[in-house]
Amino acid sequence: MTKPFRFADAAPPAVHAPATARPEADFVIRPAAVLHENQARAILAWLDANSLANGGLWNIGSATGIWQRYDKARNGPYGGCEDSQLVGGIYVTYDLPRRHEVVLHRVQVTDHGLMLGWTTTLLVDELLGYVGLSIATCPRDTTAPTSYKKDPFRNGGGYGAAAV
Repeated sequence: MTKPFRFADAAPPAVHAPATARPEADFVIRPAAVLHENQARAILAWLDANSLANGGLWNIGSATGIWQRYDKARNGPYGGCEDSQLVGGIYVTYDLPRRHEVVLHRVQVTDHGLMLGWTTTLLVDELLGYVGLSIATCPRDTTAPTSYKKDPFRNGGGYGAAAV
């Protein structure tokens, strides 16, 4: 006679860490990388020319401070994304520490991006390569408050927060 199945006897389901727990998918740049005015203008112009609205692969969230890269240009009806998927995003802050400069402080790659072979370094280097930089050679903001150097996403950190 067979023993009746009980849920308590079953093996627990496999637990997978979220994408943000993997270093290749989420990277906080410390100290933050800074694009000086001429580099920032050149990259913003390039991002605009290569935006999803213009048939490119980038979405510029000037209000949100996230530059997103997609795997394909929009190909759906009426400019919809259809089957293009997000590869990753670069979190930026405008006009800090000085006017007309852009600070890159976080990079994330989606699970889809990881499956395509993207890493945080590749994502940033693709963008910075347009102005002859990489994440390794990009100038850093060493004058930022201590809280920003540590982690801008904890305890309301960032340039507006008091140093901890």
